[in-house]
Amino acid sequence: MNIKYFIIAITMLGVSCKSSDNQENLDKTNYEQEKNDLNSQQSEILSVEIAAITRGHRENISITPEKMEFYSTQEKLTKEIDKKEWENLISEINAVGLETIPSYKAPTEKRLYDGDLATTLTIKTKDATYQSQTFDKKTPPKELVEIVNTVYGFKE
Repeated sequence: MNIKYFIIAITMLGVSCKSSDNQENLDKTNYEQEKNDLNSQQSEILSVEIAAITRGHRENISITPEKMEFYSTQEKLTKEIDKKEWENLISEINAVGLETIPSYKAPTEKRLYDGDLATTLTIKTKDATYQSQTFDKKTPPKELVEIVNTVYGFKE
């Protein structure tokens, strides 16, 4: 009788170890999938744009993996960008998260009385377009400050 219990215990222990190995493999697979999703999200971003407008002045800056285009009521500029600059911008966007960009509120409202340019950030991917709420150009939401500064930095 004791031998039966011993055999059952050994069998259960073997099944338990196999189950643990399967869980580890599942965890590794999930980690790899999340890593691949992040990489594909980076490769899916087609352009990053900022549009700013007030009475009498308008400016637009558009960045793609190859170039930056800026135009305003006073100037027009096109410049090639290198891969490292684009990757830096993408990593800043990924740190914030595309889905969260529309949720950030503007900290100030000077644009409502022409005290600053009414500005929006738009990120286009293969599958969707993510647009921020309108904010003052000089005072973007704190979560978007780095992205906005990097985008305008391409103009310099």
